[in-house]
Amino acid sequence: MLPIPKRGYANLEIVKRSNILLDSFNNLANIGDNPTESDLRKLILFCVVTLYLLEAINFMASFAITFGIAERGILQGIGQNVTLIARDEILHAKGGSVVLGILKQQWPETFESLRPTFAAMLKGVVSDEHTWADHAFSNGRQCVGINAKRIKDYVDWVAQPVADTLGVPRLTNLAENPLPYMDSYTDASKIQSAAQEIQLTAYLVNSVKSVSDAEMEKTLANLREEYLN
Repeated sequence: MLPIPKRGYANLEIVKRSNILLDSFNNLANIGDNPTESDLRKLILFCVVTLYLLEAINFMASFAITFGIAERGILQGIGQNVTLIARDEILHAKGGSVVLGILKQQWPETFESLRPTFAAMLKGVVSDEHTWADHAFSNGRQCVGINAKRIKDYVDWVAQPVADTLGVPRLTNLAENPLPYMDSYTDASKIQSAAQEIQLTAYLVNSVKSVSDAEMEKTLANLREEYLN
């Protein structure tokens, strides 16, 4: 088993949030020298799904609390800096979704056989984040505008598209984002701060090159050719 850093994991509630991540990568680390192709495919899928869950759900729950505090005018500088990290993780999650789509096409039988396990992993991550939300707001900890229930609702909200990507039943069917303020921090097009006011995190003038669908498909085809064939 991979060692757990004492300083980073002194809080047992944090350890509980990491169990699925640790299990997947411990299994890959301990696979041995001559794994079968079937076992290797399964472990790769487990690791990709684990990272996808981490970036699409676990991280977003923490960001929701950080940005909820910033919304109250507290620690706004930290909130602005964490905004960059949040947007980066959203890109990672989108990339993970694309990779899973490729693997689903390349390894359909393996993916289908693991679908019930993916459903259980999703349910476990959501449950862990619900527990974390309760812990974060326990012992008198509070912040105006956010509470454990709202964070748990947001976890359910971000879990819905994850379920769709994995091809498993949704745990909830929320129609609206329960934390609308999150869009202001996670969507780069929603904020355009004046340069003299704060350190900029959202100036988007000529910063992204437009890529056509054909170019994107060519890039994905190259990835399939290089890594999956």
